[in-house]
Formats: sequence, C-alpha cells, structure tokens
Amino acid sequence: MLASTKTILNAARQCLFQHGYSASSIAMISRYAGISRVTIHKQFGSKEQLLRALVRQEHHDHYSKLASFVEAHDDVWQQLEAMLLDWGRPLFEEITDQLVMSDLVKSCSDLCQDIFDAHAEVITEFVVAVLKRAELEQKIDFALQPLTPEEFADMLVVTAKAIFTISPMTGAKQALINNLAIYRAALTPKSVA
Repeated sequence: MLASTKTILNAARQCLFQHGYSASSIAMISRYAGISRVTIHKQFGSKEQLLRALVRQEHHDHYSKLASFVEAHDDVWQQLEAMLLDWGRPLFEEITDQLVMSDLVKSCSDLCQDIFDAHAEVITEFVVAVLKRAELEQKIDFALQPLTPEEFADMLVVTAKAIFTISPMTGAKQALINNLAIYRAALTPKSVA
C-alpha cells in the first residue's frame, strides 16, 4: 500500500468519524490528509469508493487477527467466542455522536453490503475450519445433531450477526455467550464433558 493511500485512509476515517458520510467531501478529506483532491480521486475515484476501501481495511484488520483467536485459547468454544465477539464489535464504536453514527451505518448499509457479505463468508470459512479441527481432535461430535460443520457454521454466523444487529452491545455479548453455551452442550461428546 502506498504511503499516500494510508494517509488518505486515515484522514478519511478521521473526517468521516467526525462529520459523517453525508457531510464529508473529498475536499474535506483532502484537507485532513494534506494531499490534493486530484491524488485522492486518482487513487479512489469517489467518496463512495473511499468508504468502501475503509470498510475493506477494517475487515482485513480482522482477518489478520483470526489465527490469534485459535492460538490464544485451547478450547474451541473460547476460540469461537473471542472471534465472534471481535467480529461483532461495532465498526464505528469510537463515534459518540449518534447522528454521525446513524449516517455512517446507513451509508455503509447502502454502499457496502457486498463487502459485509464477503466478510461473513470468510468468517464462516474460519468457523468451519475451527469446528472441523475440533471434531478431528474429538472435542466436538457432529453425530450428536443433524447438521454438517458447514451448515452449523452458517447457522452460528447468521445467529451471531443477528444478535449483534438487534441487541445493544452489552446485551449482545451475553446473548452470544449464552448461544455458544447451548451449542457447546449440543456438540460435546459425553467423554469430553
């Protein structure tokens, strides 16, 4: 990544997080970055593409942490809990202005849904790998219920996404933990329990 690209993305983040998507412009982001509008247009094309690049960057930062969740915990359920809680962390959690937050959430929902869907697919693939490894190590047993690891991972990710979408962050964390406890009980072989 070019140094100017990083500078632009950091400046866009600051500008968007302070003013929101609707109130921000390439000219404002240019002032924040100390880089010409022409350079920003050459690298990103539009404010929409800049927002999409920011969302992609957030997701890539999350991807880089996936292995650490496995390394940090021996228990499959702790691995999944840590990863899902990090994934469910609001993208704009440091924004305190509710109008700015609402504007960014709506803009991302309108302009970046394909990126969020692709990210959920990566998370699902990660969950499948964790589940299959745990099954090989006989820590979980899919014979105890009628779903494959892939179907179970899809259900787990969709459920986690729904929990974080409709629950306040504090309630979402406990709801996710409770949900994982149910899954743990359903998949843990008697010899491990």
